[in-house]
Amino acid sequence: MLSAIPQRYNCGFLVIRSKRSSGANRVRPAVVLLDGQSRAALAIVRQLGSQGIPVWVGSQEPLAFAGYSRHAVGRFRYPRDESGPDEARHRLIERLRGYAPAVVMPTADEGWRLCHAIVRELPEGITIAPNPGAALFEALHDKDSLAGIARRCGVATPRTWAPAEAARLARAGQLRFPALWKPRRSFGGVGIERVEDLQRLEALLPGASDAVVQEWIEGEDVSATALAESGRTLAVATYRVLRQHPARYGPAVAAETIADEVLEHRIEHLLASIEYSGVANLDLRREKETGELYLVDFNARFGGTTEIALEAGVDVVSMLYDLVTGETPQSRPRMRAGVEFSWAFYGEIHHLAEQGSVRKALAWAARLRQSRTNGSWRDPLPHGVQLLSGALRRQWGRVP
Repeated sequence: MLSAIPQRYNCGFLVIRSKRSSGANRVRPAVVLLDGQSRAALAIVRQLGSQGIPVWVGSQEPLAFAGYSRHAVGRFRYPRDESGPDEARHRLIERLRGYAPAVVMPTADEGWRLCHAIVRELPEGITIAPNPGAALFEALHDKDSLAGIARRCGVATPRTWAPAEAARLARAGQLRFPALWKPRRSFGGVGIERVEDLQRLEALLPGASDAVVQEWIEGEDVSATALAESGRTLAVATYRVLRQHPARYGPAVAAETIADEVLEHRIEHLLASIEYSGVANLDLRREKETGELYLVDFNARFGGTTEIALEAGVDVVSMLYDLVTGETPQSRPRMRAGVEFSWAFYGEIHHLAEQGSVRKALAWAARLRQSRTNGSWRDPLPHGVQLLSGALRRQWGRVP
């Protein structure tokens, strides 16, 4: 097994005032948060910043909305990989030398891949957040290899085939439709298509070099956010998906926490079997007829649904921060069931637009102030920047 937690160094610290210390001066290590364009990043900067922990937010995007939070001490941009094989690495290392944080905390796939590439070049005193290592990270994100890992761990997954094999089985009447066509490394439902018949499957075959076909499981989507250290689960929150955008295959835009011991134990068993370290976001599907749970995705990072875990009392953000800075994380928190959370800005809004129902939109707007959402009247600027970024993309296809 690859090393789960990188070697720790004597961290650089800033003396600041922390809410945790009841007003007393307390030494709190600083954080550089990557992938500031993700909604998980906004949740994390708010959670850490509200505790008085200094957080710089970096991104490859020009308008990364998490960096505009009132809880961020600063923001910066580093180039994409296509700028040159080493340019992104060099620029990020320069920033880390300048800010001298104690912790680097990626929140999306791009940031983690960049950190895996620079792990041996990190300036002294800087540690990357606990993670499963580059090889396991990539294996878990690949739909084909994930199915093999799950089988070896005794965890059910939808049957998965290479596209050519799926077409052969379909011609022989041994594959039932509908089925799902998925990129091997899809994110946010991008590229996923429900295939209704052999004719459509064969039409997709020319683009099959980096895709798989999975059986369709009729049922309910459930998810979990977990934190583990060397296979030992430190915290877990479980919830069911209420609404998604895009419909059926996209990220959750509304969810509700559920008490589900079977789901929780399934997650713990898998994390223990692969000796996992770090935060994980897992998506499963509960079959309608049998109640069987099938693992669909394993994101070896924070998920876009991080906030519902925080709202339900499972503070995986602070626990991960304590873990990497050498403090003792709180004992395993008890999750509050029945907590409903909406990613109102702008996931839920996009969902309502997709539904095209004025009645639903008005009813949702009426209860918005009483709902738990990612909107914040005290920290509104990130969502304004997010709206501006989306408008620029629709107008020019990119953000200048």
